Amino acid sequence: MIKVIGFYSHIPFSKENNILYTPSFIGKYLHKLSQNSNLVVFGHLNNHNNMIYDYNLSSSNIKFINIGFKSHSLIRFFLGFIFLIKHYKEFSFLDHMIVRSPTPLSFWFRLFVKINKLNFLIVADEKEGAKNKQILSYRDFFIKYFNFISDKLLWYSLISRTVFVNSKALLIKYKKFHPSLVSTSNLETSDFSNDLSFKINSPLKILYVGRIDLTKGILETIDAIFTLKKMDILCSYNIVGWDENEDKNIQVLKNKVNELNLDKVVTFCGKKSQGDILNSFYNNSDIFICASYHESMPRTIYESMANSTAVIATKVGSIPLELEHNVNAILINPKVSIDIVESVQILINNFELRKKIIKNAYNLSKSKTINHSINGLIKYLN
Repeated sequence: MIKVIGFYSHIPFSKENNILYTPSFIGKYLHKLSQNSNLVVFGHLNNHNNMIYDYNLSSSNIKFINIGFKSHSLIRFFLGFIFLIKHYKEFSFLDHMIVRSPTPLSFWFRLFVKINKLNFLIVADEKEGAKNKQILSYRDFFIKYFNFISDKLLWYSLISRTVFVNSKALLIKYKKFHPSLVSTSNLETSDFSNDLSFKINSPLKILYVGRIDLTKGILETIDAIFTLKKMDILCSYNIVGWDENEDKNIQVLKNKVNELNLDKVVTFCGKKSQGDILNSFYNNSDIFICASYHESMPRTIYESMANSTAVIATKVGSIPLELEHNVNAILINPKVSIDIVESVQILINNFELRKKIIKNAYNLSKSKTINHSINGLIKYLN
């Protein structure tokens, strides 16, 4: 019987009037985890401009320990020893410690947490991210090459430790460590559409949700929308998300939009709260496009599917391992805007295929609920 679980995530937390807040996507996961045992959350207590702190994490089952201000990953690596040594005693009372990775603190957790208690939950591939990172500033340059180093450190940290991964691509990458595959999706019953919709709006409504980065294929999607417009296929494109690079990526995208005279077609909607607000964007859209150059397995794909929004996604990372072309999504090549154009045309013109994809995708998303995620993790920990 697990009595106390420790959990670390680099996603910063916020406190107002002694109430702990966190972004919904991590808050829902931690709240559900705390229903199985007492939870000690180790984290950074400082607001992040790109985050919406909309989830009240206060609970009698959750204890929060502030390990320090979240700073640049390079600084966190060098200060990791200082961050964690102050809490050495707290680690000794845990039955399990879960470290959401990659993180520059992985090496230091290995030093302070006993071998039979330390678990790494890997949710992204830093090496692939570094390979594809666009350099828009000196900061980007340093992040790119530090991520290569950080990936090596994570490999060292995993030796003789329990490893969980949240995608089939990561399962292959880390097979040397015999990882267990668990979901980190946090879909709840309220996130699912009550009725499946197979209609197409006019103009067509296309959606992107996630971090705004040039490696997400947003430029290629804008090019595709320009081509569709020339073919008299009218579209609107909502971009929902945030830019972690001082809005440099957004500026590049806005320049592209202005260049192609699409300012009345493309809308930058900012970051939205998970739940009813974000679900309304999915519900009101016809197609969700994930045209990334690299990915693990975006939770936004399952969120789209739960809202009966057809998905077009690139064949990168775990996407072609988790999804089937023309069965529950249309899979395309990265960096090829004409593939997006042709896929959109198929979804418009082939009603039976569109209906089949939406139905199958909706059923797939039902297996990706937060209950499945947490139950799978607890099963392995026990």
